[in-house]
Amino acid sequence: MTLSYKIVRKLMANRVKIVLPKLVDGRQSGFVSGRHITDNILSFKIGQEWARWAGQEATFLKLDFGIACDGTAKVHINSAMTQEIKLGCGVRQGCPLAPLLYALCSQPFMKLLTREEKEGRITWLKIQENKTLLFKLFADDMGVFLSNEVGQFEALRQVLRKYELASGALINLEKSLIMPLGGDTVP
Repeated sequence: MTLSYKIVRKLMANRVKIVLPKLVDGRQSGFVSGRHITDNILSFKIGQEWARWAGQEATFLKLDFGIACDGTAKVHINSAMTQEIKLGCGVRQGCPLAPLLYALCSQPFMKLLTREEKEGRITWLKIQENKTLLFKLFADDMGVFLSNEVGQFEALRQVLRKYELASGALINLEKSLIMPLGGDTVP
């Protein structure tokens, strides 16, 4: 990277860092000022212990996203898709903007998951009468606390597919895992 490129990107990153906590859902802790990966670890431990204590069967999914890029993109502007745009290059390795942009780009996915829950299509791990553990993200890693009710995996798969098609992000199955909580079987 040239020196001028590095300076401009660092200035931009410093500006984005100021507003990022206001733009990105609190469940994304990666590279957002004032948020820590320990929040995600604590959420996992709470979910694991609650499910065991309450005898509630649920599933924890650790999903790792990768990027699939074919060199073209379409942009959604004013309710319409543009024609394909040829991409010159992505964000360079080591660019201070890269993790901040990833955190920002995860926001539509979190909104989609929240909407699916509100509309009753996805049920998360219930830890109290009015409290649930939903999901947590750290950059491209996501932890999902899914209830074991019938149809939940299919509902999550459909949401993931929508996000994959819209963003180009794909789940890396080699780095992902499924872990039963509160029981010893996964539906």
